[in-house]
Amino acid sequence: MNTLKRHILFLLIISSSTLFSQQPYYFTIGEKELSGAEIYSILETQDELLYVATDIGLFKHEKNKFVSIESPKEQIRSSLFNLIENKKGEVFCSNLSGQIFIVNDKKIDLFSELPKDSLSMNTFINFDKDGNLIALSKDCYKVTKDSIYLIKQNKKGGNSFNSGLSKLYNGELLFFTKNNDTVFSIQNNSLKYFSLIKKKYAGSRCYFLLKNQLVEVFNDFYSSSFSNTTVNPKPDEAYFQMNENEIWGLGKKGGIRVMSIVNDTLKVTNSFFNDLFISTISKRGKNTYLGTFGKGVLVIPNHHLSSNIIEKTKDRINDIAVDNDNNVFFAKVKKGIYHYKNGVKPIDENSKNNYASVFILKDVANVGISKQFPHLYYEASFLVDNCSDVRYIKDICSLNNSTLLFATNSGVVLKSSNEKQDTSNWSRYSNCSLHYFFNKTINDRCISIAADPINNNFYVATASSVFQLNNKNKTELLHLDKRFSCNRLIFHQNKLWCATKNNGILVFEHGKLTQQLNKGNGIISNSITEIRIKDNILYLTDEKQIQSLNLITNDSKVFGAEDGFSGVINDIELSHNKLWVLSDKTHVKSIQVNKLKISKDTLFLYLDSITVSEVKIDNTKTQKFNYKQNHFIFYETVRNIKYKDHAVVKYRIKGLENKWNSTEVNNGRIEYKSLPPGEYTFESFAVATNKKSKLQSFSFSILHPYWSQWWFYLIILLIVLITAFILFKIRIESIKKKNKDLIVKKTLETNLIDSELKALRSQMNPHFIFNALNSIQDLILKEETDASYDYIVLFSELVRNTLNYSNKDFIPIESELEFIAVYLKLEKLRFEEDFNFKVNYKGTKNILVPSLIVQPFIENALKHGLLHQFGEKKLIIDFELSDLLICTIIDNGIGRVESQKIQERQGNIHESFAIEAIGKRLEILRSQHGESIGFEVIDLYKEGKPTGTKIKLVIPFKNKY
Repeated sequence: MNTLKRHILFLLIISSSTLFSQQPYYFTIGEKELSGAEIYSILETQDELLYVATDIGLFKHEKNKFVSIESPKEQIRSSLFNLIENKKGEVFCSNLSGQIFIVNDKKIDLFSELPKDSLSMNTFINFDKDGNLIALSKDCYKVTKDSIYLIKQNKKGGNSFNSGLSKLYNGELLFFTKNNDTVFSIQNNSLKYFSLIKKKYAGSRCYFLLKNQLVEVFNDFYSSSFSNTTVNPKPDEAYFQMNENEIWGLGKKGGIRVMSIVNDTLKVTNSFFNDLFISTISKRGKNTYLGTFGKGVLVIPNHHLSSNIIEKTKDRINDIAVDNDNNVFFAKVKKGIYHYKNGVKPIDENSKNNYASVFILKDVANVGISKQFPHLYYEASFLVDNCSDVRYIKDICSLNNSTLLFATNSGVVLKSSNEKQDTSNWSRYSNCSLHYFFNKTINDRCISIAADPINNNFYVATASSVFQLNNKNKTELLHLDKRFSCNRLIFHQNKLWCATKNNGILVFEHGKLTQQLNKGNGIISNSITEIRIKDNILYLTDEKQIQSLNLITNDSKVFGAEDGFSGVINDIELSHNKLWVLSDKTHVKSIQVNKLKISKDTLFLYLDSITVSEVKIDNTKTQKFNYKQNHFIFYETVRNIKYKDHAVVKYRIKGLENKWNSTEVNNGRIEYKSLPPGEYTFESFAVATNKKSKLQSFSFSILHPYWSQWWFYLIILLIVLITAFILFKIRIESIKKKNKDLIVKKTLETNLIDSELKALRSQMNPHFIFNALNSIQDLILKEETDASYDYIVLFSELVRNTLNYSNKDFIPIESELEFIAVYLKLEKLRFEEDFNFKVNYKGTKNILVPSLIVQPFIENALKHGLLHQFGEKKLIIDFELSDLLICTIIDNGIGRVESQKIQERQGNIHESFAIEAIGKRLEILRSQHGESIGFEVIDLYKEGKPTGTKIKLVIPFKNKY
């Protein structure tokens, strides 16, 4: 069964295409999820989704792991093959039973099924140039969702088409029969055929386009254009085209051969994974995927980057050095010095020695202790010369071809075989051979050293400073008049290049700063740990990335973990054609300098889904949510495998925050637990070493609670206004009703008062008339004819005015004064010459006063005060108008006490009817016009004797206009 599977697998993978190089750097994914699974096909889609078809079903890579995709109930057997994608992004696969499946997000659906009588032991599917789905088994078909169209029928029977479909580099599909010499081409919705290039062959064949020339591959290689070849055929080798110049072959028992066209000759240019069985190859962009049986998927992010496994232990590699022949030397602390080239060999093993550093002095020979590698130098060289005090070498350089300088933990050491070497500023080591010297001026811990042989100067970096020295002077180099800390010194083209800890790269010429490279003008960081220069290319690293900078053109390239330079970069070295990198103190990688190119891969960040309060939503359009839907989770991925551990996602919610947040791409989940109401846009992008994805955005809004919405306030306002209006209307109606009732009541009261006033006036008028008639009768009885006649005339005028005024509430003040004057004239006729009166008024005449209100008080003064007075009888009436109208009536009568005595003697003790009536009238007027309305009676005395009476009357008044 296993043999059958391998044979089937070989036939299936012949139709695929991909590419490779020398033992490349790679990493593995899916070891746990795909443990024991046999991978038959791998596909990375144009949306960077990764699928693998295995003997146990289909798997999809998401969130850094492979998850199984649900198979349909109609599926026969669990094994799946032939993962392909059309231009629409639809993914298809098939099985050996002629079933063709389309892959959806979470499941597989049966798309079509070939006729049972048209099946052979294999089924192949692929798309032609026009996007038609072609299926090949016993017969050849074009397959759609609804129909199957026969393209070519196998008339001779047997498994004639089981060689598979070959898809050329230009998209053309080819297949052939085993029983004849015809090759069929499917293009432009038609079938064409042509004869075999060389000969009939009853085995498997496949075809490729190399430099636009058709190449036929069977048990040897042949092409009319590439007749020269050094490739030896291998039985049952499966082939994959990687580019227009390169084919990779998978061996049946393991390993990959790289076959490339070099000078019109097809050659095997590299081989790797010789001890590992690779089941299939897939390539998209710069990523190459290798399928295995039971060991997951190998991912090669940059097939030009070689990963040299130079140790199989966990011992730390402290330092590396490389010569021009790509011999790699590395030092293990307390272990030894080792050499790598096609395998690891020890050079010096001694657990007692330090072995902290190893160096290649390319310009000086015979300085080390290794006869095989005379340019190699390491600390054990000191031990040979019995100089055990010199320890922990950090750097080394040559001052001339006979003199070396060492930067050590205890200062600068000079070693020279030239007896004429000037050592005036150096102290000889007492415990060493005569040619070791210790510098007198630098006794600090040294980090790096570089020499200027032409001017016989050298430069040393200590823990905190950089100095320029010669045999006479020592000068400290400064940046902005300050010391600076340096990690590496290099002297190149008469300039000193300083890789600093905080100031980027500083360049000095003749002790003066002439140039500074920093993050602001083109390099990756201000903290540079290592620099190297070759062919006017500056190579530098900040322990995370590597940058190459052309010192002539200023062209710059940056490489990081996604290019294969993962981990902490500890050291970089250059040979004549390669860049070598030590990372994590364990891995040494190399890449040809001419292959050190920026990846053409584009970094994409995908917003896979959004959940709002645990409900998945449509993230393709702007949406609105209520205030309770405020728990947002954004699921984002960078699907390209090479970025899975190295990209960083920057994100923010515009409208909530201005600063960008960061999260690792592996997190894949960005959560906001409780967003307040507002208008928002979620923005995000991914960044890697030298790439940045496009900005992703999703706009949405969270509505305010209904009680804080404008329309809610409007409704509340309307309710309040309507309620207030209703209450106001009810209140107004109530007030109107009360006012109406009050008006009715007041009207009744007014009518009643008016009737009372009229009644009072009707009572008073007869009383006055009665008194007046009595006076006329007295005159007539006294036979005073003239006086009685005059009295009758005045009386008639008085009666006429009384009748006119009695029905009026208010009369003009002048009418009231005239009435009083007529009345007093009548009374003067009665009292004759003994009675004198005076009426005074101070004020405007444009007022109205209550009618006939003063006359009763005058009458009472005459009857009770002046009538019984002997001698002159005086009566003064004063009207004074201010805020009030005050009438003062003063008589010189006998007073109220004497008048009361006279009344008692006469038996007439009741109060004057007129005064009683006027009192009631004033009370009514007071209720209408104010509390100040009324009168006051004041008894006048002189030396204890009554001299008269004074009446002060406050009268209401109205303005005429």
